[in-house]
Amino acid sequence: MGDDVRGLQRVSAPFLLGLLLLTRCAGGDGEGGVGIKRLGIIAVDPAKRAIELDVGTVSVGGVLEYEVRLLNNGTGDLTISGVELTYAAPASGDPKGTAFTLEKPGLPAIVKAKGGAGASTAVKFVVRFTRQPVFASRTAKVTIQSDTLDDADKNLVLTFTEHQSRAVATVSPKLVDFGVVPLGTTGKRAVQVTNTGSEDLVIDGFILRGHPDFLASFNGKDTPKSESTEYKTLIEPVVRVAPSSTVDVELKFVPRTKDPASGEIVLYANDSKGQAEGHTISLLANNDVPCIEVLPKALEFGARPIGKKALLPVEVRSCGQGELKISGIELDKDKSSLDFNLLLESPIDPQAPLAIDVNQSITFSVTCTPDQANPTDPDGKPIPDTGVVHIKNNGFEAIVDVPLTCAGVDAECPTAVIVVKEGEQVIPQTLLHLDGSQSHSPYGAIDSYSWKAKQPQGSTSKFSPNTVFPSPVFQADVAGSYDFILSVVDVQGNESCEPATATVVVIPDQAIHVELLWTTPGDTIKDDVGETKGADLDLHFAHPLATGPDIDGDTVPDPWFDKDFDCFWHNAGPNWGIFSPDAKDDPHLDRDDVDGWGPENLNLAVPEEGATYRVGVHYWCDWGFGTSSATIRVFVYGVLETEVVDVPLERLDLWNVAEIPWNAGATKTKVLKDGTGAFRITPSYVNPFFIAPPCKAPPKP
Repeated sequence: MGDDVRGLQRVSAPFLLGLLLLTRCAGGDGEGGVGIKRLGIIAVDPAKRAIELDVGTVSVGGVLEYEVRLLNNGTGDLTISGVELTYAAPASGDPKGTAFTLEKPGLPAIVKAKGGAGASTAVKFVVRFTRQPVFASRTAKVTIQSDTLDDADKNLVLTFTEHQSRAVATVSPKLVDFGVVPLGTTGKRAVQVTNTGSEDLVIDGFILRGHPDFLASFNGKDTPKSESTEYKTLIEPVVRVAPSSTVDVELKFVPRTKDPASGEIVLYANDSKGQAEGHTISLLANNDVPCIEVLPKALEFGARPIGKKALLPVEVRSCGQGELKISGIELDKDKSSLDFNLLLESPIDPQAPLAIDVNQSITFSVTCTPDQANPTDPDGKPIPDTGVVHIKNNGFEAIVDVPLTCAGVDAECPTAVIVVKEGEQVIPQTLLHLDGSQSHSPYGAIDSYSWKAKQPQGSTSKFSPNTVFPSPVFQADVAGSYDFILSVVDVQGNESCEPATATVVVIPDQAIHVELLWTTPGDTIKDDVGETKGADLDLHFAHPLATGPDIDGDTVPDPWFDKDFDCFWHNAGPNWGIFSPDAKDDPHLDRDDVDGWGPENLNLAVPEEGATYRVGVHYWCDWGFGTSSATIRVFVYGVLETEVVDVPLERLDLWNVAEIPWNAGATKTKVLKDGTGAFRITPSYVNPFFIAPPCKAPPKP
């Protein structure tokens, strides 16, 4: 066969392949007895020759772009010599400019075969379509001239047709940021849904997930985020949007805490995207909330002699990420005794708030000058006058109140003073250092101290070393509010006219915090310590990968006592996340109580997105004390999310308590029950790898 193959009109793929193989076997062009000329073969990407442009995806005057890449599937060079657009406007014309235009490549252009060196391996051009006010089935053709092997494609034609959409939703914005929404207020934002199609757009469902304080409003009805809204929720009646029209979908944020919030809403409609996957809008709120910290939170002047002025300072600190602005500091005249007076360096103009940079503070003072002796209660303690200072600001709590108390007495009394080194808000298991040494008396030194505490349910902590030590310590073992009360007596035997009080709020700072508490009526000595001194219940927190023997008989492997993926006394600090000590993605059992009453606490700072964790309680040993009643509390970002109280358990019972599905903090703990509505408790639960001792009652002394 000679070098010239131009006479071939059609070359089948098998025949061409044979020629190529023959050429390769013969040593190529001119290097053997046989050779062929290498030629290019044109191909288009996308591999379409008839293209429909969906005009509903842009508004009138908007432009659609369609890029075409010309490729070479042959073995030799391909020369593109021409790319031309042919288009004739309809009788209605193109008032928004020529409907079809072409961005041509530089020509002529050589397209190398795949793997070839030198020139480009693709030539690109773009067809642009400008949407016109009137649909007219406009059509354009692009002719591509080349020296491709196949004569039928030497003048390859691509056809572009204006396609009329039925309904097309355009949603804006894609991100809704509510900014700072203070406590007690409602943030409102709107998402615009525009129908750029030719038929009615029907919005018939939505998903709302993420933070529980988001709401969506349809037809004037607010729907808060809930477990049910995490799945497609129908809108009744449906929302209809006529062609070229827009409706607003109202979204709300009603915060209950100052924590940053995120979520998303997905709108479902009868357009192609709305039916397949929905239109997703991301939601944010309170991500840069200015933080205000007021120290102390209350001013207690104690008992003061008549006519003698006392002064106490108040510090206002900016503790957040955003600039704190104070628009007013006011003594509420209607709610405050005339004995109080507010001292400011200069008045604050609400129209020009006082700005406090992050980690900076200002100070103001309040005075109390009693004008007469206050009445006393049945115990002879003076009943104090009260007042309040309002601090107006741009933080989550728009108005922070500072309560005031002061009592007038004929003779001055010793004054009890409490200082809590760790502050007024801490996390569970914090050891509080209480200091009463700043108490004072006009008649001499303080001679004795008397401490009391009001503790949240489940707390078993005691003052150490005792209640009469000037500066004891106290462990905040469970979440809740602790009130500490101190009375003092001076060396002359004068008792403080009123006790000092200090409140410490214990709030978990982890994403998930689980507490196990229990009571055992048979254990009459609550304060003794050590193994055998009380019933031993254990908290279990299982990862989705946890597996073990099916002891409860439900045909599914149990997660309990897995040595790697169950966090319990044997595996108090597992590594479930990435291998980094700084990741904070592993749980930790902070307290294993073996002598009765609890608590046992578990924390997880960074849960795995999409994971469902399991919570269980196992009654390991009763030591002869009998039935115990267990309580489980689940906190999510410091908020008590679920509490199950006083569930009776016997020795070796395994209580399969709950599931915690994690979805960006939008978590709703599911308390597990059987078909009869009873808690899922398996008696005599013994894992073959963890067998409890006989747990008999110890001999009496």
